[in-house]
Amino acid sequence: MGVYGTAEAAAPTETGETVIDVSYHQGVINWTKVPYRALVRIGYRGYGTGALMKDEQFNANLAGAKANNKLLGFYFFSQAITEDEARAEADFCASLAPTGYPLFFDSEWGHTTKTGVHDGRADNLTKAQRTACARAFCVRAAALGYQPGVYTFTSFATANIDYEGLCKDYIGWLADTRANYDTSLPRYIHQYGQTAKGGVPGIGPEADLNRIVKALPTLDKPAEPTHQEIWLDHVVLPNAAAMEFYTVAKKYGLDNDKAYHAKFVEG
Repeated sequence: MGVYGTAEAAAPTETGETVIDVSYHQGVINWTKVPYRALVRIGYRGYGTGALMKDEQFNANLAGAKANNKLLGFYFFSQAITEDEARAEADFCASLAPTGYPLFFDSEWGHTTKTGVHDGRADNLTKAQRTACARAFCVRAAALGYQPGVYTFTSFATANIDYEGLCKDYIGWLADTRANYDTSLPRYIHQYGQTAKGGVPGIGPEADLNRIVKALPTLDKPAEPTHQEIWLDHVVLPNAAAMEFYTVAKKYGLDNDKAYHAKFVEG
């Protein structure tokens, strides 16, 4: 995140809400001054060790964004090399972040040396392997109560992960900072660059700028119950309650020996 931005980036041609994404790279944020909703990094898997790590500013960013109504969702920088590891990343997110929000699988190069060699632990995955990891993460995230999505950048999306295929089921978030960027790939959120230093109120370092170019889908929630059903099975009611139930049963036309069983007994 932020590696592919350009200072003073020009906004994309699409119209929509401007949002930012933040991590420890933005330092301590004064959320009372931030004008945009934000996608907050929960954490990352180490590109060398493979350890699951919480972003150093996650707690502060979560609290600040929520308190100031600026929380849009979350993302996690993945270095999963198996589907089980990808599911574990989603579980890690659920242990830290509230559900009911978008949660993105951040898929990009893990580490690049000065010679241009990509040597992160997941950088040698095939396109099919990386796609399988992304899908495993998204399936688990959905089961945990998030709206899952995938983040990547244009050249990575076409060569290293089946971004377009994943977008058939999940939210796409695509980075492309070029003036004449590729508009053929699907996306809900377009990352188009960075602000210059101090360009976002409340944030000192540069911050990524994004545009919501397609309304985010609403999270499916269980339907609210509309009525109540009661079953009685081998329940013997005391006399007062039995008489009340008998009166109600007669009112609603419930038949003795069909809907219930009743008989008079000596007290």
